[in-house]
Amino acid sequence: MKWLLVLLVIAAVYWMVRPHLGGRPTRADMPYRAVPSVLTSAERDFAEVLERAVGGRYRLLAKVRLADLVDITASGQEWWRAFGRISQKHVDFVLVDPASWAPRLVIELDDASHRRRDRRERDELVAGVCDTAGLALLRVPVRRSWDVKELAEAIDAQLQTTPVA
Repeated sequence: MKWLLVLLVIAAVYWMVRPHLGGRPTRADMPYRAVPSVLTSAERDFAEVLERAVGGRYRLLAKVRLADLVDITASGQEWWRAFGRISQKHVDFVLVDPASWAPRLVIELDDASHRRRDRRERDELVAGVCDTAGLALLRVPVRRSWDVKELAEAIDAQLQTTPVA
């Protein structure tokens, strides 16, 4: 009878540590499925207008991690602290140069959530990072529809007022 209890304990321990032993994970270890879209319906609508507004002058990227848009100039502990502040922050859209893929304009689509205190603090951080790095930033309020020409003019105006880093 003791051998059965020992066997059950060994099996239980193995079952708990199995995912940490390496090797190929099983489907049960992988609770994931593809999302129906990486963009919300408002983001999709805006992206379509945005692509028409830039007319091939730029490539459009969506949901880009802020840490992938800037270099951190600090070192040591300060580098880690600076990285920690931005590592989990994403921006809605980025226009990049079609040849070099250099970021040219960060675009934030602001819905009602941006009135919350935590979102305002996050928006201030994004704006500060972009300003310090010399990245142009354009904030666009969510609407039912956008005018392509008006958006193109806003993009051009923002790009002209921000020197290329």
